[in-house]
Amino acid sequence: MSSASSTPVCDNVVAVDEVKAFILRCFMKSGVSESQGKTVAESMVWTDRRGHVTHGLARLGSLINFIKTGKIAVNEEPILIRETKATALVDGRSCFGPVVATFCQQLAIRKAKETGVGCVTCHSSTHFISGAIYASMAQEQGMIGMVLSNT
Repeated sequence: MSSASSTPVCDNVVAVDEVKAFILRCFMKSGVSESQGKTVAESMVWTDRRGHVTHGLARLGSLINFIKTGKIAVNEEPILIRETKATALVDGRSCFGPVVATFCQQLAIRKAKETGVGCVTCHSSTHFISGAIYASMAQEQGMIGMVLSNT
């Protein structure tokens, strides 16, 4: 028997777009806007595809539960509390962590492009799935991104 024929085959592969669509449908049935649902679904699938499966689709049930119990404020938006040319403080307003983290990283990138550095902190957010996705946003812009969390 050749090694190729002894390799296990998995017939239960689901396309990435189908997984994203499933997650989005689950969130929308729970009252989440399409825009926020897409942001969170993208972060979950991004994380799964990189092998950090404990922070991707596996969290869907707990996120739905957090929505139902009010631990995540659906369809709220993070707000800018104060800022300087290079820094900012954001109130996450208990929004989905990926929504808050995306907002913060986009703001940090804009500030870094203007001043050479962008440092944004936030409070009152929820679990942001995986910090690596937000660091990669900076990398895609030719920058170095550092993402830190206390959760």
